[in-house]
Amino acid sequence: MQPIYRLFSYLFYPGSIAVIGFYSAKPTTADLLYWMLVMACFVLLPLVFLGIFIKKGYADSLHLPNPKQRNGLYFISVFSAFPALFYFHQNDLKLPLSWGVCVIAVLLGLWLLNRCVLKASAHMAAATGLLFFSLYSGFSLYPWLSMAVVLMPVLYASRLGLQAHTHRELWAGVAAGLVGGGLGCVI
Repeated sequence: MQPIYRLFSYLFYPGSIAVIGFYSAKPTTADLLYWMLVMACFVLLPLVFLGIFIKKGYADSLHLPNPKQRNGLYFISVFSAFPALFYFHQNDLKLPLSWGVCVIAVLLGLWLLNRCVLKASAHMAAATGLLFFSLYSGFSLYPWLSMAVVLMPVLYASRLGLQAHTHRELWAGVAAGLVGGGLGCVI
């Protein structure tokens, strides 16, 4: 079961879930610049900084088992999102801007939980935030209902099966996703 758990954890890591959200929120006029900004700001920059953290000794591994090692990466991920948000705002792309705000709210919620209480699951927070935001935004219900029925329990089981999180940490991630998704919907 471990290889299957790893597959789901790597395939649906928080950055890839953010990209799924931007794909769902993409305007019909989405161009190459849109996708370059999404990939650079929400996937590549955070991964590059994670690599730097590991190389400099600020993080033990890709999995960030120590909660304190996650704090810097959450903030770098928030700040790396601003160029994309500026682009969305300047081009009046309301739905991608709202989803970007949702991603930032989820990251800040994870940082707060991580700093004050426990190591909340970023996987569960991202998936829950996407589900909540998608249902509220009126995206086609079928793929998001499928996500709720399939992806959420599979991610939950895989993170638990890999012993990356406890039940409490997984539910804290769900809570961060609900709050972040809710804030994205308000914008």
